[in-house]
Amino acid sequence: MELLENSHSTCAALDMQAYTELSGDALVREVLHDLAGSIKKAAANAARIQGVNLSTDGLDSFVSQILDTEFDLARAPAVLRRAVATITQETGESLFVFLDDFHVVDFAEQANLLHIINGSLKGANGWLKVAGLRSLLNHYDPAGRRGLQVPGDAQEVSLDLTLENPSAAEEHLRDIIQSFLGAVGYSDLSQAMPVAAFKRLVWANAGVPRDALQMFARAIEHARRNQHVAVTVSDVNVAIGEFGQRKLDDVLDDARNEQGVLRSLIEYLIHFCLDERQTNAFLVRAEQGSDLRLIQVLSDLRLVHLIHQSITPDRAGERYEAFILDYCLFTGFRRRRNIAEMRPQEREQFNASELRKLPKLPGGFSDELHAHA
Repeated sequence: MELLENSHSTCAALDMQAYTELSGDALVREVLHDLAGSIKKAAANAARIQGVNLSTDGLDSFVSQILDTEFDLARAPAVLRRAVATITQETGESLFVFLDDFHVVDFAEQANLLHIINGSLKGANGWLKVAGLRSLLNHYDPAGRRGLQVPGDAQEVSLDLTLENPSAAEEHLRDIIQSFLGAVGYSDLSQAMPVAAFKRLVWANAGVPRDALQMFARAIEHARRNQHVAVTVSDVNVAIGEFGQRKLDDVLDDARNEQGVLRSLIEYLIHFCLDERQTNAFLVRAEQGSDLRLIQVLSDLRLVHLIHQSITPDRAGERYEAFILDYCLFTGFRRRRNIAEMRPQEREQFNASELRKLPKLPGGFSDELHAHA
């Protein structure tokens, strides 16, 4: 968005957290009202920079009417599209709309809302960018033929970096952290964090940048408190324990629509893997179904991490995916001892024979969890 704004494009953004308690017409009206207001503000700023006289009468009229239940909601996309077309014609630039954390909107409402917003932009030189957790996004309803169908209407861009390639995840985090350290005078990462401590940080966060940066900041605090000249492994370990419970609470808030069953799943995995098998890893059948979907939700939430996408432990045709539990599930007050941790071996790859021996989640576990959630 920053890059687009620097190129004088008109950019409007909505944080979808504000609409989590809404549904039906109320959801559509509130979102379109705020979207039109955001577009007006962004367009006025772009016009000011370009020295263009901008007419916002269409947007003003739309904003004043859309919350009125007398306004026919079926007309909203056409009315807003005409107002958007006026803006893009007068500025001579495209309009880019960003919807952040779209997955927190009621799952059943998402496809219809996207259908309406897309209709308000399509053909008016408007572009839509939707960000959210993949497994909690409902971008298309095939029965009602509403929403954004991939790849015909929209392109899916994955921002995930998994532990299937541990060395790539490590290098990615190294580049990110080094860029921060370079800004404060450290020319080399090892000056602030030796190799062993860095590898511990990478593995504890499964290569996830957001988690690694937060945990790195906590580790720095402990290093300074203990008067260490660089972050040590012990500093990272303390940060891991402190960060765990907060991360668990924060990420489950992102999945408020399925929070109950996900908490049950977490407890199930802790008992199955840590208490019964004393391992931090497991296999799940790769068939698309409710079992795999629940695990994929946890993966999107950064509570389990994919380490291999195709394992055949028994016979050909029975394919499994391998995951490890996030450290927050067995550190801090949840700490477990004598856990056999799955780690990459030589050449930073996982040992295939060890992956095949991992415990398999029993089929149908998701049905039981849903029944008791």
